[in-house]
Amino acid sequence: MSTRIRELRERLNLNQDALGATVGVTRQTIAAWEKGQRIPSVTQLSAIAHALDVPVELLLRQEPTANQPRVSVLYRADKRSALTETDEALMTRKASDYAFVERIMGALSWLPESRPLYTFEPELIEQVAQETRDSLGVENAPLGDALSLLERRGLKIVRTRLPDGVFGFSAYSDEWGAIAFVNRSKAADSEAGGLADMPYERQVFTAFHELGHLIFHRREYREPTLIEGRRDHREDTANYFAGAVLVPAQALRADLSGYRHRWLPLPLLCDLKLRYGVSVQTLLYRAANLDIISDRQKGQQFGDLRKRFPHNYGEPTEPACPSSCTMPRLERLVFDALVNDKLGESRAAEILGWSQQQVRDKLEIWLQEPRSA
Repeated sequence: MSTRIRELRERLNLNQDALGATVGVTRQTIAAWEKGQRIPSVTQLSAIAHALDVPVELLLRQEPTANQPRVSVLYRADKRSALTETDEALMTRKASDYAFVERIMGALSWLPESRPLYTFEPELIEQVAQETRDSLGVENAPLGDALSLLERRGLKIVRTRLPDGVFGFSAYSDEWGAIAFVNRSKAADSEAGGLADMPYERQVFTAFHELGHLIFHRREYREPTLIEGRRDHREDTANYFAGAVLVPAQALRADLSGYRHRWLPLPLLCDLKLRYGVSVQTLLYRAANLDIISDRQKGQQFGDLRKRFPHNYGEPTEPACPSSCTMPRLERLVFDALVNDKLGESRAAEILGWSQQQVRDKLEIWLQEPRSA
């Protein structure tokens, strides 16, 4: 337990003072718990779990012995070593909970058609991206609230806190189907530590990147086949797919018709950023993919952005793409289950990572909202 408290605290970029203030104890008490010198009470354990956004059972989970098989999610991650056994156990729990709620509510989840691809083939990726846009009902228009669009289609998306360096990953199993985990937080730039919101356009790109893996690489989820750190054509495929779905070729060519092989002004890119709900860097990647600009020019403009915005992944902080205003699918399913007496308040709080009071308050607000016919 002591190691897990420290690991989860560091995962949220919290120092011992900050966690102690949230739980209601001193920094010295947190340090003693993390060294195994003292054991938190049941009440304190519940407060720790709530502060760290994990179920209590995860803090109490026994470490696997040499004779126990390691339980793991079948997943791909952009940096697999950044996910510890504790992270994996937490994500396994979230995937299981989501599938459970779908099951009790009779909700259908979306499992995109598998299109195995073992090399980088841009023309095929463009074709599948357009088919995906057609299935989402958008043709050549901007996607709008892209995460909500995927969730309405039935893809399980969990917006959660992941370690720094991992934007997201996807999981697949016969029992749970497909699920995409998207990092919604990043380390805040402050001495106190803590977390800030991940840019929404980054979350959107991550979700479609993982959808690309689920389509093209689902058969390869069990074990990584390349050494971490080596260039992986599967990452190139998923990146290309995400850009192609988010920014359709025909539309971008029309938008940049007067700028072929010319420097793309930042104000123009920022205007397109708001239109398509993507980052400026995604637009530059897409423009290079479509031969509107050269790879060399893309690299030069990337370098300029990184110099100007070094603390935001080389992305202009303004304008910011608006976040989704739609309730996440999992929350809606949980609320539906609550009002239909298929789920208890305590279990709902556990699944959503909220306190029971938060569940009651948000449910009351939700019940007062107008419903579409």
